[in-house]
Amino acid sequence: MRLALLGLLLSGPAVASYWEFESAVSKDRQALRAASEAAGSEARFLAQLALEPDKIPLLRKQVDLSVSAAGDAAARARSLDGRCQEAWTEADDAMRGQRRRPMPERSIVANSASIEELWVYWRRLNQELANIPPKGDLSARKQAEEDINAAKLGLERAESRTKTMREDLEKLQSRHRQLRSLKDDIQTAANQLGDASLAMQNLASPTKSRIEAIGTPPENENRTAASQKIEEFRSPSGTLNLAASTLLNRTDDFTRHWMSFEKTLQEFDALRDANDPDFTDARRRLDEAKPLIDQARSQAAQNQNNP
Repeated sequence: MRLALLGLLLSGPAVASYWEFESAVSKDRQALRAASEAAGSEARFLAQLALEPDKIPLLRKQVDLSVSAAGDAAARARSLDGRCQEAWTEADDAMRGQRRRPMPERSIVANSASIEELWVYWRRLNQELANIPPKGDLSARKQAEEDINAAKLGLERAESRTKTMREDLEKLQSRHRQLRSLKDDIQTAANQLGDASLAMQNLASPTKSRIEAIGTPPENENRTAASQKIEEFRSPSGTLNLAASTLLNRTDDFTRHWMSFEKTLQEFDALRDANDPDFTDARRRLDEAKPLIDQARSQAAQNQNNP
């Protein structure tokens, strides 16, 4: 049953959102990796350049390249954070019954109650039928047996689905907890990366001012001041790269858990929806069996009185 449902889900339009989300996150992650690596490498190259007057244009260019790459990394970090926060909200809404569906726990409670109610009904009618001696015209009895057996098969299918729904609920709850933790880590890392990028941007102008002073008297003091300012400018790039690494790891984990959550949720909904027709049919069959049992009982009594 699970494989059949999964096959239906994988062929449906809902799956597009899985792959669209994964594709969008993957593109942002690739761009973030490239931008954060560029920010670090441009800043390292800046520190390796000789602090000589003829290098001033290149030194200034390296500052600009570092700031630009850091800005690109921050933009991708914001994009990743936004995508994951939105996905988390969807998952959280689903668990709280706010995505045009009831809470998963309530669905299971409702299904279990329907199953129990119908089994009580079924057992009562089945016992009544068993108590009727098979005598005389058996047409009503046979039709009642068919209805009772059909209702039993439907209830057994619903029980099996509801058992799977309970297993899915455990998975949903586990993924929900993991997603909550990951989205917090992602937001923290994105903020740290953004702060590092902003720090480099704010340090760019004073760093270039120090670079412009290279070669002017007092030369040694100005060269030392430029070196110190370049190191100060470089410092946030380490924080940026560390935050980017965390963000890359956490968004990869988040994507896997979110896709698992969504697929399980789709399966859960399909199981719940598949139960409704069986409940309706089982109740109809039992309602139809009841007058047939009364008819079979009446016929058996007449046959007993008129042997």
